[in-house]
Amino acid sequence: MFRSVAARIHFLLIHTRQFGPFASLILLWKLHTKMIRIRPNTSDERFFRKVFLEKIYDLGFMNLRPSTIIDGGANVGYTSIFFAITYPQAKIFAVEPEDSNFEMLLRNLRFYPNIIPVHAALWPKEQELVIFDTAVGKWTFRKVNALTVDRLMDLGKIDTIDVFKIDIEGAERELLSVNYEKWLGKTNVIIIELHDRFQEGCTRELNNATKSYKFGREERKGQVILFKRVN
Repeated sequence: MFRSVAARIHFLLIHTRQFGPFASLILLWKLHTKMIRIRPNTSDERFFRKVFLEKIYDLGFMNLRPSTIIDGGANVGYTSIFFAITYPQAKIFAVEPEDSNFEMLLRNLRFYPNIIPVHAALWPKEQELVIFDTAVGKWTFRKVNALTVDRLMDLGKIDTIDVFKIDIEGAERELLSVNYEKWLGKTNVIIIELHDRFQEGCTRELNNATKSYKFGREERKGQVILFKRVN
């Protein structure tokens, strides 16, 4: 990914401002030694840039200290790693359904003991899903096992979701259409990318699900929408 010395220096400068020189050098070293991998000719590089260079999940302005984070649609683990560096005290559940992505996620996360990989799709009920995704990218999939957020909370012994990142390629419409009351009431911050371009009604279901809860709303970094509970 970093094809020149200048690119490496640029990466270090960006990360040193937030994480300090030591953490930034470690991350760069893990990339260089392939402890964290970016697969060629896939969407991996684009996701890595969004997470670590564009910092679309940077919540520094909220001054959070989360204990529990769910990374819904974890892909190959970059966002979970970003959260693990930013919030080392947090337990992070990295949920990814697609087989090849999950295999790479396991490799990328093996040096992060506070990240728990979960091979499943988030859905309003537990079942096997057959999904035909017309979007282009390595993250497309066919058959997956579905897990509800409530069940994930039970398995992970989660009382409160401090940060819930959702980037599930349109499945947020179903996730937010039914059976959301219990987990949504125990969620403090949601970061969601809406995919009405794939599934019409994602924004509608989000608005309907959250309208009775005290959330403030901000839009940052393009399609990433931020919510924070108003106490």
